[in-house]
Amino acid sequence: MKATKNFSFDNKLGEGGFGAVYK
Repeated sequence: MKATKNFSFDNKLGEGGFGAVYK
């Protein structure tokens, strides 16, 4: 559950690293 929150935070930061992998 924490992973989802972390992924969202990374995506909002504009990293696109974790977000792309999660998507």
